[in-house]
Amino acid sequence: MPSIGGCPARTLLLAMLVALNGCSGGGSSNSGDDPENNTTTEGFSVVLEELDGLSGDADNHDLLYFTQSALTGNAGLYSIDPASPDTPVHVDEELESSLLPRENVGPMIHDGNFDRLFLPIHTIAEDEEDGAFSDYRIARVFYGDGKSKFDDSQGYRQVSTAVTSQYDSPVEVSEESSGREFQRAHILYDLNEPDNTAILYSRGGEWWLSRIGDTETVAPTWP
Repeated sequence: MPSIGGCPARTLLLAMLVALNGCSGGGSSNSGDDPENNTTTEGFSVVLEELDGLSGDADNHDLLYFTQSALTGNAGLYSIDPASPDTPVHVDEELESSLLPRENVGPMIHDGNFDRLFLPIHTIAEDEEDGAFSDYRIARVFYGDGKSKFDDSQGYRQVSTAVTSQYDSPVEVSEESSGREFQRAHILYDLNEPDNTAILYSRGGEWWLSRIGDTETVAPTWP
């Protein structure tokens, strides 16, 4: 398994929980005297007020994902359990060919299009009694392999950030045969049910719609 510290792995997505309640941040200036200017500096701290109607957990218990290039010989998509950061799992080896340089050509997935190939799918919990929101987090990672159908594309896939799914295989999403970057993609989130989140994207001059929970036998629709 590749090492995390010091390796050229690029961070794809840190599936972080957002601190929504009792958010606190602190910093301190360098305390001490400046005899030349006859000034004194003192430390300070700041505590932010609670956000009205919001609560949450600042800890991160979900899987983290990153891609690794061919420089280490283990290209592909990896996941990390925050409880075991030294043991990443190779989630999608089929992405390897997109991260490897081709003959006289660079890799299909490179730094400039990571943000157009991997989309975080969010979810949130809502209290039915008081309407408060909590546990805002990333529930899925939706991504393409960067290839067109003429380049043996595997289409689009999703992986879950739940720790219990770390060893599950990626799930193919819809019959879409091209996993190239999203062009002017729009996301319509269903924060209550992430698999209902819809992706509206442009392909071949037309608009197509798929939902994250669509299986590989469901064709994209033309809205």
